[in-house]
Amino acid sequence: MKHACFALAALWALPAAAETITWDKKMFDPAGGADLVLPMPCGGAMAFQRVITPVAPDDPLADRRVHLGVGQPETGYADYTRLDHLRGGFTDAGKGETWFYIARYELTRQQAKALRGDCAPPDQRGIAPETGMSWYDAVDLSRRFSEWLRQKAPESLPKEEGVPGFIRLPTETEWEYAARGGAKVSPTEFQGRRYPMTGALRDHAWHQGADSARGQFRPVGRLAPNPLGLYDIYGNAEELILEPFRINNVGRLGGQAGGVLTRGGSIFSDAEAIYSAQRQEWSPFDAATGKAQAQDTFGARFVLATHVTLTLERINNIRSIWIARSSANPDVEIDPLRRITGLIDDETQPERRASLEAVRGDFVSAERLRNEARLEALKATLFGGAVLIAALMDIEDQLVRISKLLKEMETAKAESLAANDANDVAFYTEQVDVIKGRITTFRESRKLSVLSFERQLVAAASPDHAAILRRQARDVLDLELATAGLTNMRPLVQRFASVADTYAARPDRSIDDMVRSAILP
Repeated sequence: MKHACFALAALWALPAAAETITWDKKMFDPAGGADLVLPMPCGGAMAFQRVITPVAPDDPLADRRVHLGVGQPETGYADYTRLDHLRGGFTDAGKGETWFYIARYELTRQQAKALRGDCAPPDQRGIAPETGMSWYDAVDLSRRFSEWLRQKAPESLPKEEGVPGFIRLPTETEWEYAARGGAKVSPTEFQGRRYPMTGALRDHAWHQGADSARGQFRPVGRLAPNPLGLYDIYGNAEELILEPFRINNVGRLGGQAGGVLTRGGSIFSDAEAIYSAQRQEWSPFDAATGKAQAQDTFGARFVLATHVTLTLERINNIRSIWIARSSANPDVEIDPLRRITGLIDDETQPERRASLEAVRGDFVSAERLRNEARLEALKATLFGGAVLIAALMDIEDQLVRISKLLKEMETAKAESLAANDANDVAFYTEQVDVIKGRITTFRESRKLSVLSFERQLVAAASPDHAAILRRQARDVLDLELATAGLTNMRPLVQRFASVADTYAARPDRSIDDMVRSAILP
């Protein structure tokens, strides 16, 4: 009876035709506030967070360039800095967002039991992470979860173009992007060794030490979360990753696929080994037993994703955009690409044709990287221009206020002169001189800000930045600012981008006109 009361303490009603959750909320979302809750067998549930990846959702080839890793040579073979790309499988064209879902907490013992068909009543011991499983065990549990959801609770699954998502282990890039805080943190914070945290590491991660885990796995969700609301992303159980380990070949992943990969560290990791880029390779099979490697520290955190070629319509859209982008891009120099394509068309020897096609592929890839770098630079330029608009607006406001104060002081001085009040005349003379000095300072600041604004405007309106690239940079930056909570900057970015469009079309317009159009409401 005691177990029944505990289990039924909170009923979570899901949409019609979905399974009912009977577990107490503290068994699957102890911190509360999950973005998504999916039912599980045995009345269980799993909580997920939405991880936004700001890209243009109407462009199926658009993805987010992210810098991963850490710049420490001593472990560089495993976790040195590198460039990668990411895009969420779920989209909202209305909001201009793409995202994927990742579990708020590590897979718990109670959840693993439920997926294996063990419906024993939940208890507090079941809130600790499920550990001691192999990579194959984790993949099998994700398969069981997906199949159960598709068969028993299909309406609970988010859909993309009418196709429901599925559960799997995270990719390396998904895991590290989420661990670092995603678009919720600034670019500088994202590149930090650890996500921005208040308090000591022991307030965020169960790791080795007398003041932390003390060699025991702890209930999930007891410590502080990362900026995305993910718990135990550092420490507790080390989390299995979907793809195999590959070394870092001085800035890129090496060509050899290796063994099982885990991220995040565990209760046996010391504080120095707890950071976002930490990677650990394990042999897939135990050398002594020949069985699949199942370390005591191995745990899992699932993601909810979609496959890419969901529908015939999407496949056709991807194909047409890919062909157009790989063969003719109006924003870049395309003559070399056309020449290579012409040589390929004229070539009759298969070996030479294959070599030329490889060269064309390298050219297209290099051009794509150049365009990505231009997009990042343009985003920085738009943001810098928006900051300057804010500064210029503040300076103009200060000049209006201080000029009004100057008139008041000059009027008071004139009245004192008329009244022959020497003390007041001296006081107001001093005040007038101080205010004039401040006006001079503000005007110098305005001059410098206008010069900076002009440089940013010329850079944003450069012929190298076509209008379509400027719109893409504006839209992606707008999504990033919205995700990071910097809503006050969004209209200023839009305003600066609009001024840049105007200046690109009319470069004969004076900079003073451009400044006025930027700062006037």
